[in-house]
Amino acid sequence: MPTALVLTLRPSAPATVAPYLGRAAHAAFLRALGARDQAFARRLHDSGALKPFATSDLLGASRGPQGRMVAPDRTYGMRWSAISPELDECLRDWAATPPTEFDLDGTLFRVEAATIDPVADSWAGTADWSELIALEQVGRAPPPAWFALHFVAPTTFRSNGRNIPLPLPELVFGSLVERWNGSAPIPLPADIRRFAAEHLVIGTYQLQSERVAAFEGGETAFTGRCTYVPTNHDRYYLHCCAALLRLAFFSGVGAKTSMGFGAVRGEAAPRRGSGPQP
Repeated sequence: MPTALVLTLRPSAPATVAPYLGRAAHAAFLRALGARDQAFARRLHDSGALKPFATSDLLGASRGPQGRMVAPDRTYGMRWSAISPELDECLRDWAATPPTEFDLDGTLFRVEAATIDPVADSWAGTADWSELIALEQVGRAPPPAWFALHFVAPTTFRSNGRNIPLPLPELVFGSLVERWNGSAPIPLPADIRRFAAEHLVIGTYQLQSERVAAFEGGETAFTGRCTYVPTNHDRYYLHCCAALLRLAFFSGVGAKTSMGFGAVRGEAAPRRGSGPQP
């Protein structure tokens, strides 16, 4: 059952933190998991497969001339999400009894609250796989007329050993179907990637490039919004794409999602003429 946990954090003292803490969030997640099951945390760390979890950068820290400033008179946020059964269970347990504190790149934060309730925080939530795939819609509801993704965190893709900081349809939906088939009880066809490459075209977009210096040599990524319009209205494949967009809220998309990249929100128009135009 995919789950997204939002943590409320308070620093123990005023501090200047790095411009990007996605790697530190990754380390904090694995330390918290190791305190619960060291062998599992080690296997997850050493695995070369796609990570079934995602983290966020520190949320709410304002930028200053020397970096981002944090102070104990206010709170900040961090998001951990997962799509594997073992990690879903961990996140649900942490929602009830979260870690008491953790270190982010040398700055100690106390955990004051944690939630998986979307009413408490719009980035929290849970879902059944059956809700995500929504099989009952395939034969009843019209296929989506277009899709949109809002790339909230820096996002990039890896293809043939290269960094591709562009939301090409085959990269977006290919990334998502790999994540789906790595965890879901009901697989989706791998050739959704081919369908996206051949039959989804980019509509309107508002994208900004961003250089993230937290990794060796830096990483070029992008943020913003992009819409995708089908040229083939195959009901089954378009409903599969809609299911993948629902998964994206929990899994993220692209490379380095376990280090704060690729957080997205998706939407699909159920019929032409409804909602904002692509």
